[in-house]
Amino acid sequence: MTYVPRSTRGTSLFQELEQSSSNLYEGAELGSCFSGPGSVKQKFYNDEEDEWMQRNTERQRRNTKKYNFRQPDLKELWNSTSYVLDPLGFKTRFGKLLPFLTTQVDEGLMSVLVQFYDPLYRCFTFPDFQLLLTLEEYAYLVGIPILDQLSLSGFESIPTSQAIADMLHIDESLVGAHMTTKVGIQGLPSEFLIAHTTMYGKAMSEDAFEAIFVLLIYGLVLFPIIDRFVDVNAIKIFSTLNPVPTLLGDTYFSLHMRNAKGGGAIVCCLPLLYKWFISHLPQTVAFKENKGCLRWSTRLMSLTNDCSGVFVTIRDID
Repeated sequence: MTYVPRSTRGTSLFQELEQSSSNLYEGAELGSCFSGPGSVKQKFYNDEEDEWMQRNTERQRRNTKKYNFRQPDLKELWNSTSYVLDPLGFKTRFGKLLPFLTTQVDEGLMSVLVQFYDPLYRCFTFPDFQLLLTLEEYAYLVGIPILDQLSLSGFESIPTSQAIADMLHIDESLVGAHMTTKVGIQGLPSEFLIAHTTMYGKAMSEDAFEAIFVLLIYGLVLFPIIDRFVDVNAIKIFSTLNPVPTLLGDTYFSLHMRNAKGGGAIVCCLPLLYKWFISHLPQTVAFKENKGCLRWSTRLMSLTNDCSGVFVTIRDID
């Protein structure tokens, strides 16, 4: 379960907002005891309310961190899906990877979500509940089981050109010639790999095509460290086909680091984080339609553990 009722926690912005809301409601209730909206005392409470709203708006602005998200251009990679001869068989062998190529991420929603990240408890803390990312949910969303083996530690040896060539069905000399280093990390340019997916796709060489195509998804979608570049860490994870622990670790690491630095680029599998969160949002017509045109910040702050259909089970969102 990723739903955790709120327990006693340290002081946070959300607790301050709750306490301020409680004080405001108490004031409004007392004000209603006075005669008429035009009374001096009623005006005093209205002024107090306006002042409270202004004060808390300024507090929220001061505490809001500015984040951005890395979303690589996947048009060329998506074009290669035309060579996937058996989508159901591909899903069985490699998981639910294809929908991630077309996931339309609402960056406005994600920008608000990360404001709720709680570095102390390493979860998302809302006024009435907490949400935790879990291995089981990530495994379900990507359709890849968690293998009973050690996940990537970062201390593994770099695979040789020959080992990579054997995995990808590419001549070793070509791999060696195109292996480059960017920002201190070795890897292969995506253009080189996409050219080979096209070549093998046209030749209907399914094994070779799928090996390179799946590696591209690992390097550009699941672990997008450098634009248009598949680094050796993605290659290591691809060789084990056990990406879920590292996917979860990457998400937490990026959220935690950027929160500590006061903002910046969130570098993780954003479509996966997005799918995870929207699977927990209410599925009611009223919430989806949002006829009041409320901002995401207001809509998320209004969620409670009593929202119908929330936090019961994770839904498959494609």
